[in-house]
Amino acid sequence: MASFSQPRCSSVLAAVSLSLVVIGCAVAAAGADFAHLRTQEHKHAAAQWLERNDTTDEMARALWFLTSHMPPGDRSMPMRHFTDTVELAFEARREFQWAKSVPWKIFVNDVLPYAALTEPRDPWRPMFYRHFRDQVKNLTSLHEVAVWMNANAWNIVSPPIVFEPGNSPTGLNEYSPFQVMAAGHASCTGLAVFIVSCLRSVGVPARIAGTPHWNLGPKRCPHGDASDDCGNHDWAEVWTEPGGWSFIDPRGNLNLNSSWFFPLWTEHQTPGTHNHSIFATSWAGTEHIEGQGGDDDPLAFPRTHFPMVWDWSNTVVPGWDVTVRYNRTV
Repeated sequence: MASFSQPRCSSVLAAVSLSLVVIGCAVAAAGADFAHLRTQEHKHAAAQWLERNDTTDEMARALWFLTSHMPPGDRSMPMRHFTDTVELAFEARREFQWAKSVPWKIFVNDVLPYAALTEPRDPWRPMFYRHFRDQVKNLTSLHEVAVWMNANAWNIVSPPIVFEPGNSPTGLNEYSPFQVMAAGHASCTGLAVFIVSCLRSVGVPARIAGTPHWNLGPKRCPHGDASDDCGNHDWAEVWTEPGGWSFIDPRGNLNLNSSWFFPLWTEHQTPGTHNHSIFATSWAGTEHIEGQGGDDDPLAFPRTHFPMVWDWSNTVVPGWDVTVRYNRTV
């Protein structure tokens, strides 16, 4: 994959520990403390939402998790964006059997979030949920939904969404789901953000994975990271039972854990580095989540952030180092 430039584009309830484990296990009827919200308008809107008769304790905990781990730049977004996100995520969780089976900590970290990276915050969940709900309702597993979505989600517009390299003459900057749909094409990162959003809309845990630079050696890349073949690449991962995290190559191989880059390119990546490791995103900082990779994956290790080569100094997206898993047969 050639290197490319991405877009420059009521009352306060009892306090809850920052630990996701405590959130998931020990907060029976306590609810959540929304003191982290920065404005009185947000706190008032959250309190009104919590007082609704159809707001469950689990939904309150989910809203707390979503807003307490949101990037600083999202704090000015209206509270309605967050509450709508929670309501629709729970609607999908109630409707689909496969969504009900997702463990709580995977649900809040990899289904609930309204963004994957730093893309514009499109309100994609209502549209995608309505569009895909009837099309996937007869499918029977997370694996089946993931494969179906990667085969069919691109047809949401006509003509279907296609891949176009980021260094193409068109000067790609399509990055958010709605931007990708409007353009009808995107580079690897835009495609990955789009498919992750589609999967989350119907209750499938999904996240971005990628590497800043392929580590293919001087023969293939005589100029090191500056060589086209050693540029970055991003794709999607999905969580399925019983396999845990698997990868999808958007608009590529329709089987899970199969792509042009695996294993011939991924086997050269080095864990614990910055340029040449493989990373997966997280909504909460990895220090807040018990278990490797968010799901006790012994081949994933905490990192401070997910590197984005188009915005190299931006460390706002938390990440896992999953290189070891890709060094082996996934």
